[in-house]
Amino acid sequence: RGYVKEVDYVEFKITVPDALPEKVERLTALIKRRSSVKVFNETSTKALAKKWGHQVFDVLNETYKDLYGTTLLDEEEISYYIKAYLGQVDPEFIKLAVDGDKLVGFIIAMPNLSRAFQKAKGRLFPFGFIHILRAMKKSKILDFYLAGILPEYQGKGVDALMTYEIGKSAFKRKMEFAESNHELEDNKKIQAMWKLYEKRLHRRIRVYHRTLGT
Repeated sequence: RGYVKEVDYVEFKITVPDALPEKVERLTALIKRRSSVKVFNETSTKALAKKWGHQVFDVLNETYKDLYGTTLLDEEEISYYIKAYLGQVDPEFIKLAVDGDKLVGFIIAMPNLSRAFQKAKGRLFPFGFIHILRAMKKSKILDFYLAGILPEYQGKGVDALMTYEIGKSAFKRKMEFAESNHELEDNKKIQAMWKLYEKRLHRRIRVYHRTLGT
């Protein structure tokens, strides 16, 4: 017997609208009136990492723990990722959802740097970093990396609040498209984040398995 499908991952390309759709504005206003959850972004990577870093990865572990292929991050790995990556992001595209002082959800996205790395030929020095810095401010594509919402807050509009805020940031930067990360094809909760926006499925990745003979 040959290889057979295990799971499919899908990716979506989402159009950044010229103006946020009226139905998005209405829904967001309704959720804000009914919910105690607030969405914001820190203005510095230092504050993001120091105050929220561990909570972000705790929410990540809790969100992903039952998904196919997930291995939970331990404290050593969390500390490494905070130090290695959270200091390099653009805080405007890290949206944090809080209920009081408790982090209940987050989105991590970044301007697409693919063309910048091509222009830099994979080297930061002596001048490659200039292309990277320019792309951080001028890229027309926003890449979504991670998103998480605590299970007890799922289905309560937190995803809509976060995508609304990140949509405003993308619009302000004059971005044209956003691209989702790999999403399990049957993960309807994460795909619901894009339901109010124009989008198309533009990439499918398949995992195969094969049973070996004994």
